[in-house]
Amino acid sequence: MDRFGERIHALGDQLVVVSSPFADGGAGWCGVLDPWTCELLQSWAGAPGSGLGTAIGHADIDRDGRDDLVISAPGSITGEVRGEVRVHRGLDEGFEQEPSYRLVERVSGESFGVSLLTFDPDGDGWQDLAVGAGTYSGVWSFEGAVHVYRSRASGPDSIPWVTLTGRATAAAFGRALDSADFDGDGRDDLLVGSPEGSWGQNREGRAEIFLGTGGGLSAFPTWSVEGGEPYAYFGFAVGVAALPPGDGRALWAVGAPGVGGTRGRCSIYRGPGFPVAPDIVRSVDEPGAWFGAAIEPVVTSVCTGPVLAVSSPGSGAGNGRVDVVGWDRCDGTYRWGTVMDGTSAGYLGTSLSASPSGLWIGAPWETTSSGRGAMHKWSRPSLTPQDDSLLVLTGPDVPVPAQAPTDPPWTVVLSPQPVRDGAVLSVIGEAHCELEWASLGADGRKLAGGLLRSGERIRWSEEMSQGARTGWLTFSDGRDRRTIRWVALAHR
Repeated sequence: MDRFGERIHALGDQLVVVSSPFADGGAGWCGVLDPWTCELLQSWAGAPGSGLGTAIGHADIDRDGRDDLVISAPGSITGEVRGEVRVHRGLDEGFEQEPSYRLVERVSGESFGVSLLTFDPDGDGWQDLAVGAGTYSGVWSFEGAVHVYRSRASGPDSIPWVTLTGRATAAAFGRALDSADFDGDGRDDLLVGSPEGSWGQNREGRAEIFLGTGGGLSAFPTWSVEGGEPYAYFGFAVGVAALPPGDGRALWAVGAPGVGGTRGRCSIYRGPGFPVAPDIVRSVDEPGAWFGAAIEPVVTSVCTGPVLAVSSPGSGAGNGRVDVVGWDRCDGTYRWGTVMDGTSAGYLGTSLSASPSGLWIGAPWETTSSGRGAMHKWSRPSLTPQDDSLLVLTGPDVPVPAQAPTDPPWTVVLSPQPVRDGAVLSVIGEAHCELEWASLGADGRKLAGGLLRSGERIRWSEEMSQGARTGWLTFSDGRDRRTIRWVALAHR
């Protein structure tokens, strides 16, 4: 398998969808995995040149009470392969193997399906489907478009309900999508990136917000900001961490990984309203880091405000890194910390997808025994936070109280091979913090185990795993105790 983990999409905590759009010479591959049993439940292979799995989404598209799986196959920009988006109906268990509905690009070469998003722009309570077509040509040439298809009991409409287009030649409008109710009217609004557009500067990029209406989406953006320097690629990635529905506020981030000669920059904006100036700007001084290449809201129970993960897949000569930033509603400050650093030039952070219990991270160039590509999961226990602390944000740049851990007390590594030698388990915190680990055989029998106390760390070895592909980790801080299973995902 080539570049396993190029795209990841979590389906809650029970399933995760992973794809390799470049597998088999660009045909693409996509599979549904159960991270608790290590089982590949379903998989699909694309036609030659189709790029199956370039984007993944899920929602109840046919309004039958079950979530459906949406997979794109954009084809080639030369027009040799026509792009399509496939909707696989949800069943009581899994999804229909053959596509239940297909949306096909009207003109070949639009890169139809370069991005996908399910959202509710008219506020009727049903999720509709937005499809990015990054090389669509209309008034301009290859400006890009976003087609919105309305969901119905009979499946998605075959004709777009709304089509938005870019406003510059070769802008790649629709390359990145996210949504939130920015204005608090009960309708989802659409955040769109056009990373290759040239306005005042060559390929500076732009990000825009289109408001949801009773008829779909407004034709013109309410908010529009450009990158401001050549080859910034502002809008390459976008992400929104929304506050409670109807609040009218959100924290949204726009990545510009080309800033400073591919060092990268992330600009963060905060409502209410639509400020042109960012609330905070973060950049890195590392050529080739591509900071801001992927952005994902993180689901956490230990934060007083919204949290976003931001990746730098080129950091460390291609090892990759993922950081998190959170806004504390108590004191209005931002806090940064590092989630994970990659290894072996795997470009960790190429893809990100949050689940209720953590963050899935793709490293599609990491070399493994099963081929090229890996996926990792960063998890944390659900501990009761201090009133003024964000326990999820840790590291040297994060001002946390002395009584709080200054590093993640544990990290679970998931990859398409047994848990690797070299994975580090550590406990850094108060004297009463402990981490207990165990490896389990296929019959559930404990093969190996041990206990780490505060200040101790171990490097995972084959002697610890005993060849096991599952086990558990239990973290205790003296007040609370949480257990999580670790597994090793194997591509078959």
